[in-house]
Amino acid sequence: MGKIYYVSYYTEKNSAGAFVAANDKIDYIIEKLIRCGYETEIVSAFGEKSDKRIKAERKTLPVGAVLQTFDVLPYRGIIGRFVRLAKTRRELKKYILGNAKQGDIVLIYHSLGYDKLYKCFKKKLKAKIIIEAEEIYSDVSRSGEKTRHKEIKNLGFADGYLFSAAELNGIVNAGEKPFVVLNGVYRQEKTATFAPHGDKIRIVYAGTLDKNKGGAEIAVKTAAFLPENYEITILGGGTDEEIENIRALVAETNKKSACKVVYGGVKFGDEYKKTIQSCDIGLCTQNPEADFNSSSFPSKILSYLSNGLIVLSAKIPAVGNSAVGESVYYYDKQEPQSIADAIKKIDVKNNRSDKGLICSLDERFSRELNEMIDVINDGKKRAL
Repeated sequence: MGKIYYVSYYTEKNSAGAFVAANDKIDYIIEKLIRCGYETEIVSAFGEKSDKRIKAERKTLPVGAVLQTFDVLPYRGIIGRFVRLAKTRRELKKYILGNAKQGDIVLIYHSLGYDKLYKCFKKKLKAKIIIEAEEIYSDVSRSGEKTRHKEIKNLGFADGYLFSAAELNGIVNAGEKPFVVLNGVYRQEKTATFAPHGDKIRIVYAGTLDKNKGGAEIAVKTAAFLPENYEITILGGGTDEEIENIRALVAETNKKSACKVVYGGVKFGDEYKKTIQSCDIGLCTQNPEADFNSSSFPSKILSYLSNGLIVLSAKIPAVGNSAVGESVYYYDKQEPQSIADAIKKIDVKNNRSDKGLICSLDERFSRELNEMIDVINDGKKRAL
């Protein structure tokens, strides 16, 4: 049985720039790989912002996987950022080419930061490549058809795929290679202890503050159409500008709205779970008309469901057609008032959370991931 090298921006540190949702999903996949008996090593290109040099590190995580990081140069503004990224990319390339062997799997969390390496790995490695694709990033950034074509071409260098939504298969997988769909983390979370919130109905938006996705901004604006017995919490990170913009919007909204809005910043681990579980309704409010929503499943939906929340989402094909589509509530228009109207119709006392569904999806993913790796390696299947 070969070894699996998991290339990503993984970090166990609660630091600025950490990709919280991605880290959680990576943790989940690693648990499954370890359970299937695969020796797993995370090769991380994450570069923490610091005015001091951060040394490379190699350590074993509690789950049993090894985490390998690289030297990170001190942060020195925009130019320094590109120098840092280029150095990390070189170290990543050197490490994978020097270590991955025939019979191994290189599992890559898709990123434009190192997607130029996909072709190199495909040509020079005897190991097989699986690419974990969450979305087409050029659709999110609206960077044009030429950039989109290049991104999809780079994704084509895989031997198999982990997709966040089945719709991605039709866009990326022209060669009909093996694939598995993982919408999010299929883990039923244990109930955390949190302070009661009286008669308030608490709503949460947890995710990116990226204006291109628009979910956080419209979630804040929804407060203007809700009465005082509702409260909205915004969780998530972004650039300094995005954080400042959401803080300003929250302050402006609270001056006019009966419904209070709180920006809670970025939460990790148990603190995140406690905050989420103290809420009743989870919002997935990114713009359904944006190109990326035709093929991107918002992983926050699984996070909400796993923590026992009712989910209210925009009408997105990737959500409606998914395995959890019937467990989600939907609003009609991408307008604050339409979202608020849908919220007020939800009876929070009759929670539609289906714990059995999450467990069955967990078991199915474990089986399908194991089978895909076997097919990619030698076409043989082995029991879990």
